[in-house]
Amino acid sequence: MKKLLCLVLAICLACVIAACGANVENESTGAESQQEVAEQENSSEVTEENDLEEIVDSDSETVDSNESIVEENTVEETPVVPARDLPDNKLVVQGLGPGVFGNAELEMSVLRTVTFLDTLANVPAEAWDASADGNGSVMAWLENGCDLYIAGEGGVTANEDCSFMFWDCYDLQQINFNDCFYTDNVTTMLAMFSGCWSLEALDVSSFKTSNCTEMGGMFNGLELVPELDVSGFDTSKVTYMANMFYDCRSLTKLDLTNFDTSNVTDMTHMFCNCVGLTELDLSSFDTRKVESFFQTFHGCENLTTLDLGHFNTASCDDMCGMFQKCYNLESVDISGFETGLVTRFNVMFSECQKLTSVDVSHFDFSSAVEADRMFKDSGVTDVGCTITVPEGCDDTEMFANSPME
Repeated sequence: MKKLLCLVLAICLACVIAACGANVENESTGAESQQEVAEQENSSEVTEENDLEEIVDSDSETVDSNESIVEENTVEETPVVPARDLPDNKLVVQGLGPGVFGNAELEMSVLRTVTFLDTLANVPAEAWDASADGNGSVMAWLENGCDLYIAGEGGVTANEDCSFMFWDCYDLQQINFNDCFYTDNVTTMLAMFSGCWSLEALDVSSFKTSNCTEMGGMFNGLELVPELDVSGFDTSKVTYMANMFYDCRSLTKLDLTNFDTSNVTDMTHMFCNCVGLTELDLSSFDTRKVESFFQTFHGCENLTTLDLGHFNTASCDDMCGMFQKCYNLESVDISGFETGLVTRFNVMFSECQKLTSVDVSHFDFSSAVEADRMFKDSGVTDVGCTITVPEGCDDTEMFANSPME
């Protein structure tokens, strides 16, 4: 009986143990299941975060890419310089006729000074109307019989035609523009100061020249002026520069590095007789349209070197006397010269006494009509070739009184 009772107790105990084991296993399995769910949820969150980061990164890259495209396709705009407001007036054309700025009774020869003013406040009773429209917006008067005053409210707007404006004012000693003479609309400055032999200084630094097409003879005959500040000139529309600095004998320096000569067709006598110049930088010059270099540097006695290797002379037909009487010229670079259209080579290097060598081996003489005295009285010993000219071309005394005679 005791054995049976022990057996029953053992079976019950085994059942209890089995049940507890099952519960523990279920709890363990449940915990593991919950852990797996949690891990899946965490994994899902991480995946979502990574996907979100990728989207953000992708958007960021797209923005950067778009910005790059915008930067690549952005065209830098040239700033527009607004035209300045000019006084509502205009000076009468002076020209070559008799009289002084609208006063037929006065002659240019009496003038000693000319002064521009920006107010009409103190205009004397004897003043006359010097406006182009005849409305009194510009007034002029004389003081001391020789001092001319020209006034306008806010200044004086120059006439579009300033040609011969101070023509043959041979006793004029001073011009005071006072930054109130506005040249913005001027299209021609032909011979503007020509013949002002007594001027010892001239300040044109305030001139606006963007609309000017003619500057031929502009400073012709300013024999006593040592310096001209034309560094601010806009010459992009200028076609005519013949005689521009002719006989400016006292000029010791001339800054032309900003000159745009791409439309110029005539440089005849441009620097003729500028005896005071010892150097001349023409590196900015574009000469592709120039048809005449007739005596361009004639009489530039103190120039020692000229670098013209960049000159395009394909349109030129006249080089007569181009370097004549450049007594101290020792070297000249003409390596880029094209001479197929040139008809006149006569006296081109005549009297270049210190020039011993000049290479013209690339010159085309096929159109030459005049080549006489080309190197006469020069110091040239070598020209780099034997010059052959077409039949009928005058080549008399080509090397007369030179080492190559």
